[in-house]
Amino acid sequence: MSKSSLALSVGVSPATITGWLNGKSPTIENLAKVATALNVSLCWLVNGAGPMRLHGPMHVTKAEEELLLQLRYFPEEVFDHLSVFLAAITNSGTDGHLVKRARASKVLSSVGLAMAILDTRHIIRDINAEYLSLLNLEPGMKASIVGSSILDWIAPEQHGKFVLHAREAEKAGYMDGLRCDHVRLDDARQSSVVLSGAYQSDGIGGFLLLTAFLLPEKNRLRRTLSA
Repeated sequence: MSKSSLALSVGVSPATITGWLNGKSPTIENLAKVATALNVSLCWLVNGAGPMRLHGPMHVTKAEEELLLQLRYFPEEVFDHLSVFLAAITNSGTDGHLVKRARASKVLSSVGLAMAILDTRHIIRDINAEYLSLLNLEPGMKASIVGSSILDWIAPEQHGKFVLHAREAEKAGYMDGLRCDHVRLDDARQSSVVLSGAYQSDGIGGFLLLTAFLLPEKNRLRRTLSA
């Protein structure tokens, strides 16, 4: 991106961009605009912590397009919670593993998205009400789900794909856009979801803070379009 294009996106003059490149400090508000314009993490831009890009490449796949259409209808507080989640997973301070896990659990309990914490063996260590609902489970069943494997709730033919992506997440620090089907308890149907998340580790152990975005049923979409 040219300096003039960036200046237009941020709302400043090209001379201001030149000043930043020469060592002048932009305000945090302008840094946030720069991060958005360049599709980079604000945390990475400020102090080099976490992945450079949180949202993947700028082009949109079909699965991402479906996901974006759903995100348009999320209430504003969901995006506030999502910001907290992103801040938590990109924090690279000296916090120990237990502190990071506690932070993830706090985000999990307050966020309005389907989220779960998995350990390196894919065992569910914590799960929120939204994720339980996705599996057609009541909130009261949380205690019986914690300790089970996430593979128990994923279509059997997709187990290998999930394990492979989980291993890649341990190396890369994140899982991005894995599409799979969740088995619903006492229900013949399956829920098609896109799984994303971030892996945290301190060298002793680690966990994957997983987010599941429900995709619309194709038949329901077809009926809606025909109507």
